[in-house]
Amino acid sequence: MRLGGRAGLYVLLGVVRWPAAVAGADASPVAWRRGRERAEEHAELAESTVDVHLPEPFDRFDEQTHPVRASLGHTGTERFSKGSGARRR
Repeated sequence: MRLGGRAGLYVLLGVVRWPAAVAGADASPVAWRRGRERAEEHAELAESTVDVHLPEPFDRFDEQTHPVRASLGHTGTERFSKGSGARRR
């Protein structure tokens, strides 16, 4: 975000001095690309957090209301190998 702020300030300074406008125009696309990359990384991190911690509320039930099933092992393996291409059968 700092680069985007600097780019904006350089563009404003470009009103007084034209080389600053050039620097701001050069920095703007770089700031845009970096911002998009960081937003994608944040979205992947949030998705991974939800995928890993989603079963925790269900684990709070006792054995009578939520019995342990053998399919939970396969589900856990699928969840942790998501997107890696290494799926177990």
